[in-house]
Amino acid sequence: MSTIAMQASPSSWLIGRWQSDRERTLREWGDSPPGSADFQRLIQRDLGKLVITYDGHASTTAFEETSTSSPYQVLWHSKESVFLITGSGEEAFGTLLHFQSPTVYWVHTGRFIEFFSKVTVA
Repeated sequence: MSTIAMQASPSSWLIGRWQSDRERTLREWGDSPPGSADFQRLIQRDLGKLVITYDGHASTTAFEETSTSSPYQVLWHSKESVFLITGSGEEAFGTLLHFQSPTVYWVHTGRFIEFFSKVTVA
């Protein structure tokens, strides 16, 4: 990671609109894609369609024609990662985001990782 990227906090990089990065995710799989051939076809069909917008208080997730909003909070961050709690009560869940730069992060999604690239700053 560059020295410039290290000067700000990943929690401030989060604000904006992010889209699943299909090409980067598939490139990361390399010669060892996760799961069965059927699983790979299913995942590849949907990669690149998910868009998440963070505004500092709520995240809005859009996939094809469906959109949902939930409150979130940054529970913890380091110089390269952010741990978010999204939702509330029994519906809350945690997500650890690993930043490669202020405009690229990846998350574990089951048995593989998925990359997201920043589309716009909120």
